[in-house]
Amino acid sequence: MPPRRLPIPPVWLAALFVACTTTTVGSADGTLADDVAYAAHATQAPDTTPPLDPDSTIALLTAPAAWRLVQLRGLAVPATADRAEPPVPTIAFTRDGQRIAGFGGCNRYAGRYALGTATGDGSALRFSPLTIAPRTCPGVLIENEFTQVLELVDHVAVRAGALELSRAHMPPMARFVPADR
Repeated sequence: MPPRRLPIPPVWLAALFVACTTTTVGSADGTLADDVAYAAHATQAPDTTPPLDPDSTIALLTAPAAWRLVQLRGLAVPATADRAEPPVPTIAFTRDGQRIAGFGGCNRYAGRYALGTATGDGSALRFSPLTIAPRTCPGVLIENEFTQVLELVDHVAVRAGALELSRAHMPPMARFVPADR
């Protein structure tokens, strides 16, 4: 008996599967303009900052009391001027080189971090699963995206006064400036 033919070509099924399982790198609404802006940023030349030892990296990470998120997955995160707007996520590293804490946009969080081998443009970095103090905040989507990025990153660098978190030599997934700026 000959094999049954599918009414839909397998190539179309594969494309549909990829489209349904791929997350966008743009904003929550996944607009093409946001994806194009991120792709343009992704093609920038790599920085050639000399490698840092872990002690130097810790000193840079802890120089400001906290870091304020200014860019997430290539999109700007504006500072909050209006009390009606949710505050911007922050991250703070402890000087002992082990703990982080901050604000995700709705909830406070805490966890651990570990620095690894210094690379040509920063240091390897891993965060432990975060402990989050849950609160209900309507309409706060940035926190979910922010905590997902913290789970994914594996590299940290400080360039021109900005903290950058990235994954596998890709463009920064999150960029921070000192919170007092």
